Amino acid sequence: MQERRRHVRAKPVPELPARVLYEVAPPISESLDVVDISVSGLAIAHEGQPEWPVGSTKKLRLVLPEGTHEIACVVRWAGKGMMGLELVEPSEDTAKAVRRYVGELLERGSRA
Repeated sequence: MQERRRHVRAKPVPELPARVLYEVAPPISESLDVVDISVSGLAIAHEGQPEWPVGSTKKLRLVLPEGTHEIACVVRWAGKGMMGLELVEPSEDTAKAVRRYVGELLERGSRA
């Protein structure tokens, strides 16, 4: 099978965690762990919830060690307790934060 990814992925480590927050019902949010991340997207762990259809667009919050960022994502795949999300036109600040975060993980040898 040919690899379709354009960017290297990194796996968050306990000392540099990442998670995604999604709104269940205002003001209640749920947290999902980030399994791996690249400059163009991320994989999240979920246990049946949420059930988002492939192709749907979601507004989420990406929580990185240096701050929280509003993001829009398209669900690209789902299965085996995980879901793949592609970042859609992230702000310049968000894109820079993700690049710094991925770079820090890669420096620590945390490749997915």
